[in-house]
Amino acid sequence: DLDTLSPTYRLTIGLPGGLLLEGSYLPPIKVADAKPNLGSFALSWPHRLSGDSEHGSLSMLLRAHATLGKVEGAITCPEKDLQTDEPSAACYGTTESSDTYKPNMFGGEVGLSKQSAGDRWGAYASTGVTWLRPRFQVGFQYLDGAYDDTKISVDLTRFAVGAGAWYRLGAGTAVTGELYSVPADATTFRLGAAYTFR
Repeated sequence: DLDTLSPTYRLTIGLPGGLLLEGSYLPPIKVADAKPNLGSFALSWPHRLSGDSEHGSLSMLLRAHATLGKVEGAITCPEKDLQTDEPSAACYGTTESSDTYKPNMFGGEVGLSKQSAGDRWGAYASTGVTWLRPRFQVGFQYLDGAYDDTKISVDLTRFAVGAGAWYRLGAGTAVTGELYSVPADATTFRLGAAYTFR
């Protein structure tokens, strides 16, 4: 996980009209065999639709996001996988590969959240779509003179839905539940509990 091994810089800026601009940057610091240079951006608009002390509040969030940049390094044939015994096998050479991966993701989402009066319980639901346009370029020089510059392009669209709720059992204790699904790939469900020390 590159995000845990190299510094990530994050910034959130409030804009006129209640808009929020979020940005994060993973600088080109080499970790293991890879050197990332990635940026993520999001523009969101949180808006309170209604609310009072008797009925609680209802809020909406609109958000657009994108991830751009690249990761360079010996991804297909790192030094430990190089071999000179079998010409027909993978990584037949003496120089590690120089590969490039570009994640290229764009998307948007909308969410609704309801919070009860007195902050006793809360619930939310969300849906969104992400357009995935990753690109991968191999760069490997075989010992017999051949050069592998294979390009891999993937175009996917993924829809996601989610819902969750929490309920406060006491002053510092709450239980939570969450369902998140990308129908084309996987569905997850989580139950949890939280305690706040005072």
